[in-house]
Amino acid sequence: PPPPAPSATLAALVAEAERIGVGTRSAAEFAEAARRWHALRARLATVDRAALDRDDRVDAELLDAHARTRLFELETVRLHTVVPVQWLDLPRTNALFVRDDALGDAGLRAAAAELRAVPTVLAHARAQLAVPARVWTENAIAQAPYARLMLDDDVPRVRASAPGLRDSLLAAAGVAREALDRHARWMRDTLLP
Repeated sequence: PPPPAPSATLAALVAEAERIGVGTRSAAEFAEAARRWHALRARLATVDRAALDRDDRVDAELLDAHARTRLFELETVRLHTVVPVQWLDLPRTNALFVRDDALGDAGLRAAAAELRAVPTVLAHARAQLAVPARVWTENAIAQAPYARLMLDDDVPRVRASAPGLRDSLLAAAGVAREALDRHARWMRDTLLP
């Protein structure tokens, strides 16, 4: 079969970029993400940009810039080792509150999975954070109560149509709350000094 058109290859690379993540944010997952960004850039370099229309050329440039940025963050700056507040990010849970019921039960399941993973994620944070700037640690300590507020006040107001799903989300929020409280104490008592 003939090779795919450059625009199809570019579309596949954009889709691949969307799948590059770090899951529970372990050191191995950060290393794997960097490897995948390097591989994506190598494949992108083989795309015949002259064969792309103007919009696809712009998309290719944007994708390459995004990949370079992610690699800079992962390998050079190593943001995950110096920015404590990023470990408090709960994007799937936050997304539940953009518009009531917009994500449906699938969004609730994703948020519950994210919340159940919080103890593991924060254990990885404690293993990887390496002498962040004091002000960044102070900022993370100041932000932790807002994450807890979301777990205490917002999550209990979520509605679910599937039986047991709301209870599952609330249980996951309880697990996350305990881990968050433990992590906030660690930041204050160990990371800050």
